[in-house]
Amino acid sequence: MASDTVLDINKLTHKWIGFDIPKCRPCGGTYHCYDGTTLPPLEETFPNQFAWIQDMGSAQTDPFNISNTLSQPVLQHCPADFVTFMKTEDWLNKTSSPTACYFVLEETRLGQGALVEFYRDQQSCCHWYLWIDLSSQTTQPAPILTSWDDGETLSFMEETELYENLHVAEASLERFLYRLYLENELWFELNNMKPAPILFLPEVKQHYCDFLKKIDFQIKSLFDF
Repeated sequence: MASDTVLDINKLTHKWIGFDIPKCRPCGGTYHCYDGTTLPPLEETFPNQFAWIQDMGSAQTDPFNISNTLSQPVLQHCPADFVTFMKTEDWLNKTSSPTACYFVLEETRLGQGALVEFYRDQQSCCHWYLWIDLSSQTTQPAPILTSWDDGETLSFMEETELYENLHVAEASLERFLYRLYLENELWFELNNMKPAPILFLPEVKQHYCDFLKKIDFQIKSLFDF
């Protein structure tokens, strides 16, 4: 993407790279790229300052040294909730990933913006990014983007290819994390393994599963978009 180009978020499709949820959602491999229309509605009202995840007194230990890891232009455009979350190690550790994904913090410039990768698969086969529009004079809503490709690979793509390989996972960080943590917890419970800690009420998880069971998923292969 040319350095003077601004990524048009409205051209990106809504996709969710996820895993199987036993008896609720099939998967053609470790992951599948699900259409956004198959995602159950979330029962929280956002933003709610991570009320569903936080413990009173959670300290900001700043494990990624965020002010020195991100460039100043990117840091200045980061939403406050992203900075707070990435600084609060207790919140980062409130979930276990079935596929050993983990939190990271790396930025890649992309046209007049930046991809801030904050979550990735252990084998780097899928990635999640906070999108920062550096062309704006104010902090803008920052959607969560997802791709099979890393930031460096995406940065060298032509626009047409980029719009085919980069997708919107959720409209905001908190919505993304809520769905991610919920699906992680469901996977462990439905595989008869105890997730730690338990964050969601049984009825919230039941509603999520009930929605998925009504969908006729047509899964062909891992990269079937």
